Amino acid sequence: MVSDLCADYLANADGFEEAVDDIRGSAAYNVRSVQREIAATEQVLAEPQPPNALAHIVSDFHPA
Repeated sequence: MVSDLCADYLANADGFEEAVDDIRGSAAYNVRSVQREIAATEQVLAEPQPPNALAHIVSDFHPA
């Protein structure tokens, strides 16, 4: 789920504001999906992770 959020909203965004706008646009159509992705991200960030785990999550997607 976390990598989905990265791939869906962060891969092509030119900055934070654009990513937030994309997330808001998606939530207008399917709020539950966006809520699940955000909840999964919050859970991952709240738990201790092995070294470089977060870097791997973010780097696993390939922008178009």
